[in-house]
Amino acid sequence: WGDARDVYGDEYRDLCSRAKIIVNSHYKNDDTNMRDYEAPNFHAMILTDKTPFAPDKDVVLYKDKEDLENNILYYLAHETERSLIAEQGYKTITEGKYTYKDRMEELLSIIKIT
Repeated sequence: WGDARDVYGDEYRDLCSRAKIIVNSHYKNDDTNMRDYEAPNFHAMILTDKTPFAPDKDVVLYKDKEDLENNILYYLAHETERSLIAEQGYKTITEGKYTYKDRMEELLSIIKIT
C-alpha cells in the first residue's frame, strides 16, 4: 500500500489529483464524511464502504479488505469502466447541491436554528 501516513492541505490535494482511485472508509456510526463530497472533484473513482450516492454509478462499494483489494485490481485493469464511474461521480457532485454552503444549510435546517 506504500506510504500510509496522514496527509493534509496542498500535499493532500496533490496526492488526490494524481489518484485513479480514492479509497474511503467511514467510522462505525457515520453515514457520510467529507471525502464522499471532496473525492469526486478530483475525477478519481471512489471505493467506499458506505455512500450517500448511487453505488456502481457514482461510486463503488466494498464489503471487506479482500473485496477492496479485488475491486482495486479490477478497476485498475478496466480503465474505461473506472473512468465512467469517476466522471459520473464528478457530474453528480457538480450538478447537485453538494457545496460546503449546501451542506451547512442542510445541517442548519435539521437542527432548526432560527
